[in-house]
Amino acid sequence: VGIRKKGFFGSAISTRPSLKLKLNYVDDDKEFAGQDRLTFNNNNQDPTRGQSVLVYQFMNEAGVNSPRSNLARVIVNGEDLGIYTHVESVRKPFSKRRCGKSKGDLWEGFAGDFTESEYARIIHKWGKDDDSENLQPLYDLLQEPDAIPLAAFEELIDLDSFINFWASEVLIGHWDGYAGNRNNFYIFRPKKSGLLYFTPWGPDSAFWDPGPFISVPVPKSFKARGYLCERLWELPEVRARYRQEMQRLLDDVWDEKRMLAQLQQIRALTKTY
Repeated sequence: VGIRKKGFFGSAISTRPSLKLKLNYVDDDKEFAGQDRLTFNNNNQDPTRGQSVLVYQFMNEAGVNSPRSNLARVIVNGEDLGIYTHVESVRKPFSKRRCGKSKGDLWEGFAGDFTESEYARIIHKWGKDDDSENLQPLYDLLQEPDAIPLAAFEELIDLDSFINFWASEVLIGHWDGYAGNRNNFYIFRPKKSGLLYFTPWGPDSAFWDPGPFISVPVPKSFKARGYLCERLWELPEVRARYRQEMQRLLDDVWDEKRMLAQLQQIRALTKTY
């Protein structure tokens, strides 16, 4: 097994780092419970220890292409580091579980977007498209100065899936995600469909609006700071589909009493730490 520290600005800490375990570090075929990686986040920005678990559970119930998550107590060389969030790594096993296929390409966004200054921070993680030729058409489309036809978007992204992802991020208050802050997201392109799917990541400071680092005011109801969201919101058809999806989430998925009960359960489990 290989082990390394992980994380960007929000989880940077030397005494209690976030960790990745590569289970197939020596043997490519080695796995545990169908996984080849384990991810443990230190909840550095979340004193409740429960936000990521609640967000990912909500996302999965909403139908978002989202990882699963639970809690873990982490001990390293006899030193008890306390409670971490164990998150399903966005790897080929995840893509196979969510999309039925693992063949394709994956990108990760680190404060990246489809603008000239931020596009380089959407990094190709795995797959054969090392030059991101299959992501370039979306970037090129979004540079068009005039309104972009809906059909042009639907040739490149699974629009229903993206609107589901977008509305879910906004409702749960994941301010540091793609819609609100152009950050913490994955994009997967299955080889079979050729369409792009977005996946949330790093929601350890959710339930907060608008967030501490966002200087540009964004509407609470739809955010649209991500450039793809901004350009889609220009289209009346997309605005109608977004409102319809938000209403579905409010009617069928959002359950505040249950989430508060879950938060109390997490508090009881983690209060020693």
